[in-house]
Amino acid sequence: MKTPLSESALNYAILSILALIVIFPLLGMATLAFQPEGLRAGQLTFPPSFTLDTILHAWEAGSFATALRSSAVTAGSTTVITVTVAVLAGYAFGTMRMRFSSILFSLFLAGLIVPLEAYVVPLYYQLRTMSLLDTLPGLVGPLSAHLLPFGIFWMRAQFRTTPRALIEAAQLDGAGSWAVLRYVLLPIARPAISSLGVLTFLWAWNDFLLTLIVISSNDLRTAPLQLGLFVGVHSSDTSALAAAALIVSVPVLVIYVLFQRQLIQGLLEGGVKE
Repeated sequence: MKTPLSESALNYAILSILALIVIFPLLGMATLAFQPEGLRAGQLTFPPSFTLDTILHAWEAGSFATALRSSAVTAGSTTVITVTVAVLAGYAFGTMRMRFSSILFSLFLAGLIVPLEAYVVPLYYQLRTMSLLDTLPGLVGPLSAHLLPFGIFWMRAQFRTTPRALIEAAQLDGAGSWAVLRYVLLPIARPAISSLGVLTFLWAWNDFLLTLIVISSNDLRTAPLQLGLFVGVHSSDTSALAAAALIVSVPVLVIYVLFQRQLIQGLLEGGVKE
């Protein structure tokens, strides 16, 4: 029979192995990024000294300052729109009784089933008809709509787990729908909203296909799209590719480190529990 100590040791051993599997490629990328320029594929050696020249060259050659700014604006706008609409729609679906609400909610869930590749071609022609190609609204709008079904599902499940007695007590005290949402439900749902915001920001930041279809000008290219173009030009320069990948991934890692507590708390509290 296993003792609690042996079970804990086994858990730590498994988690340590998984952590090494995740961390090892990141360490390899960081090591390559600080090596001298011109390193070819297959020449993976630990350098005697490190330099910032490769990262500076990749930063300037790839115009990543503009790309990171564009990614921040796109991901931030998408997160604000998606989280706001998801909270309002989740509140309606989770606490209010409406006709055909189940059918309407099922239509939203269809967005979780249909992949982006299935409708990206008609979306392109629709955006071209509306003169929204190569514009920020033309990217943020479809990207928010693409991420919204998960957000509605997430927030609806959160509000459905809230005790009905709290809502009824607030209504008996004269609170309207907006007051119930603002003063009763939002404080309780703060971990779920925070985790949804972090997930939405990361997904919007890492989007590549939709950005590739919509954006063509240099000023609006996001960091992942700029990285893809950079790879095409410097396909044989391993150290430059690692430096560019490090530049694009650092903001994502920073966001995760800063908000990991809110993300884990929202997941542990059962944000999608029915």
